[in-house]
Amino acid sequence: MPLKTLDLPNLRVQVPTPEHMLAMKVLAARTGVAGDSVDVAFLLRLLGNRDFGSVMQIAQSYYDPSRILRRSIFLVDEMLEGIDPGEIVPVEIQST
Repeated sequence: MPLKTLDLPNLRVQVPTPEHMLAMKVLAARTGVAGDSVDVAFLLRLLGNRDFGSVMQIAQSYYDPSRILRRSIFLVDEMLEGIDPGEIVPVEIQST
């Protein structure tokens, strides 16, 4: 999925999609950094994703599967366990 681009007269800003952000956070899965786990949980809720396989499929669509480390798998599993199914409300994301 291509990056969204905001073009201004003297500035071009590329913005990753929520799926791309999820893939980046899953790949990073930094230990001791609460931000990654909080961000992954937020993105899972935003995307309405509750399935481990589909999260891994998103990550693998952006990065080589061999780069996805065990700690990434643990992070996703932990975040999915901590999300109440009632919290999952997919949000329609408008592209510009």
